[in-house]
Amino acid sequence: MCNYLPVVSFDDWLHRDGRVILASRIERRYLGAMRNNLKSAGYAESILAVQAPRPVLEMLFTGGEKDKKSLRARKAFEDAVEGYELSIECSKSLPKDEKVTSLTSSHEGECGTLIKDLTRQNMTGYYFIPKIDSNGDDLGYVVLMREVRHIPRALAILIARGLDVATYDQNLSGNPSLAGRLVFDETGFSMPIGQLTSPTLEHLMQNFSLLFTRIGVADPNTEYIEELLTRQPSFRRDGSE
Repeated sequence: MCNYLPVVSFDDWLHRDGRVILASRIERRYLGAMRNNLKSAGYAESILAVQAPRPVLEMLFTGGEKDKKSLRARKAFEDAVEGYELSIECSKSLPKDEKVTSLTSSHEGECGTLIKDLTRQNMTGYYFIPKIDSNGDDLGYVVLMREVRHIPRALAILIARGLDVATYDQNLSGNPSLAGRLVFDETGFSMPIGQLTSPTLEHLMQNFSLLFTRIGVADPNTEYIEELLTRQPSFRRDGSE
């Protein structure tokens, strides 16, 4: 078997994984804003742990405030609630709903940061490539480094040489394991359409290796950590060895 990493267009990525990541970042931002608003208004931030933001707005910021400070506090909390609800709606939506489109247009700063993180290779599990076909577009593509796929070696060799539907069907008779491995488009042909060059290839391999070679060990227990300093020879006070 040969391993490979799937590549998707940036547009598709933004409506799927990107949508969830962006919505999560915006959700955290508005949660922080609501906590600050509650604290400034003299309320406990912990209420958000047991109540949804909308009921908190109606319960604590009733709309009957007269002074400007109270009115500003309600408006700020209400804006945060609306932004929070939009991010939740987006994160729970289906990619085909394209909810992320409105989220990006209303949160250009967060969207810009997301794109910078992706294109500068600062997002764990994803690798950005401007284009994959030397004669194709440069709208951006994303390698999904956590989704390692497998393909029979025999099929990989056929694809590398250029494979049409007829040849694929012929090979199925002698190797049934190839069945269902490929779906041809209207061209009826499968072949490599691009090649990563140095140093992009090495950089992608390095990022992939770092992602999958993380080794974790157990933390020392609390008692050991607390006594470590006093057990050192130069810090002992009881004269023990």
